[in-house]
Amino acid sequence: MKVESKTISPCRVKLSVKAEAAEIRDDYENVVARYMREAPVRGFRTGKAPRAVIERMYHQDLDRDIRQRLLGVFGKAATDETKLTVVNYLESNNLIYSLETGLSFDLTVDVAPEFKLPKYQSIPVKLIEPVVTDEQVEAQIKMLLRQFATHEDATEEMTVNQGDSVHIDFTATVDGKPMAEVVEDAGFYSSGTGFWMQADKPELIPEVSLGVVGMKMGEEKTFTVKFAKDFRVESLQGVKAEYQVKLTKFSRSVPMPEEKLIEMAKVDSGEKLRELIRESMQREAQSEEQNRRTSEVVAFLLKKCSFELPESELTEETDLTIRTLANEHVRRGGKIEELTENRDKFLEQATDSTKSRLRLRYILAAIAVDAGVEVSDEEVAAEIKRQALQAQKSVPEMEKIVYERNLRERIRIDIRNNKTLEFLVNSLK
Repeated sequence: MKVESKTISPCRVKLSVKAEAAEIRDDYENVVARYMREAPVRGFRTGKAPRAVIERMYHQDLDRDIRQRLLGVFGKAATDETKLTVVNYLESNNLIYSLETGLSFDLTVDVAPEFKLPKYQSIPVKLIEPVVTDEQVEAQIKMLLRQFATHEDATEEMTVNQGDSVHIDFTATVDGKPMAEVVEDAGFYSSGTGFWMQADKPELIPEVSLGVVGMKMGEEKTFTVKFAKDFRVESLQGVKAEYQVKLTKFSRSVPMPEEKLIEMAKVDSGEKLRELIRESMQREAQSEEQNRRTSEVVAFLLKKCSFELPESELTEETDLTIRTLANEHVRRGGKIEELTENRDKFLEQATDSTKSRLRLRYILAAIAVDAGVEVSDEEVAAEIKRQALQAQKSVPEMEKIVYERNLRERIRIDIRNNKTLEFLVNSLK
């Protein structure tokens, strides 16, 4: 067999393959023999029809299957001989064969990119050892006590403090006219009866939300409000309004007593509570630091390794990314029409994301080979079991899905790449 290779683009190659008649004879005869064993012919028992009859009756089927057999066998042999790492077989052309002249055809394939690995043994990442301070622990306790707070109704002699929940009646005017008549789409900003809001930042109604601080129940007050030019409601941007506000009642948040939190945490003292919270915060801080290091390692690898990607693989992966993003958008309550309206931006984001992911996959695969990172069958089985639990399926059910969708090798690759990335992060100095 002779193979001529021509590079069409960085990741696309055209192979011109030629084989002698003697080289194709066995594959040719194997296909004919299968038809002679299995093909039904009227007037003959299966497997007893003469070869000439089989070749005449099944001429087109034989030609198709012989072509497929020769293309598969010699296409694979050609890529092996040229040591190409094939990503996708794209097309075959000009296939001619006979037992007298042999075989010739052209085969176009997309191949894995070639690139030089960076010095991954010394990636420059600053290591920060997370430390949880006493002040952070106390702040976390205060936050938890507020989170489990109860609300108590205020008495007549009390005044509103920042953070209280206030119940107000109000009307708004613009140039002496009701806001609803002057400003379109003003919504609840125009008036409200029995309206609850927080006397705190960020202010729901500018000047009013914090302006009620110090007021008593039954008290009325007028506020002049100038809405900012970048206010969230477009129709109110730059509008100046007068708000007549009456405070009808309010309630105050009372933090949970620390003793109750100690009881909930099932510890016997404030000291034990603080130890427990510190340990939790330390784990979280360490996880965040690990994520930061991982992000910086990924950024370093992508910056140092720039190369073209196989066009067919990029197209397939981008389509998958688009479907995933679209499904996630809809799952969160979005509409497909929103994606259509921003189609160009959406496609650009999906393509950029896919390029980075694919490039990282190739880089990590190369590092895995160089560093000797391997994946055992037990690790693959454990990952399939994890996915089964996540999908609420039995392990045999998930094994069947993996087999039918030919996912085992992809799972192995993902495990290997994750192990490689973990190896790089843990090797930082």
